[in-house]
Amino acid sequence: QALSDLGLAALAIRQTQPGQRHTGIVYRVDDSGAVFLLHLAWNYRLVSEAFSAPYLWVQTSLPIREQRYVAGLCALIADRQPGIPYGLERSGVSFDVSTGDILVSEQGKGLTCASFILAVMQTVGLTLLKEDEWPLDNNDEWQRWVIEMLHKTKASQDQIDAVERDVGSRRFTPEEVVASSTDSPWPIGLDRAIELSGDLLNQLH
Repeated sequence: QALSDLGLAALAIRQTQPGQRHTGIVYRVDDSGAVFLLHLAWNYRLVSEAFSAPYLWVQTSLPIREQRYVAGLCALIADRQPGIPYGLERSGVSFDVSTGDILVSEQGKGLTCASFILAVMQTVGLTLLKEDEWPLDNNDEWQRWVIEMLHKTKASQDQIDAVERDVGSRRFTPEEVVASSTDSPWPIGLDRAIELSGDLLNQLH
């Protein structure tokens, strides 16, 4: 797909290692402007960079008016560079739509690269997934890996302890979020998300 077809906001995904994907929001502030990728790379590591391969981008089903809201918030967040903690449970995490600041309800709550997208969408009034349909305790192995990586990357012990209490939270994978964004109407249920994500993963190999 040519970037000229992108509109103002889309989602992107790449394979980082076997069984692991990474995602972010592709956006531009105006039709002719440069295209950026905004993504939560890791704990307190928000990255805004020129969009490029090896990411695959997909057009969402959002009309241009909603794309403009998403792109505008992304530009605010990229400019503000709020400290975004990596966490397994995103409840109570949102952004200030006028400043781009992050609002966090309590220690340990945070975002993954995929739930960062859900939080951005929710901030501008868009609900992508029927989140209650996602099972609890279905990704404990991956969540334990997150705890291990927080240790390795010298996160504070207080944060690690708080995140560890959230092991067993719902996990929204990059492929589920990205693939679901192409369907309509939102919010998308779990079965449909799994079906769509299978098709998307086939394109990544």
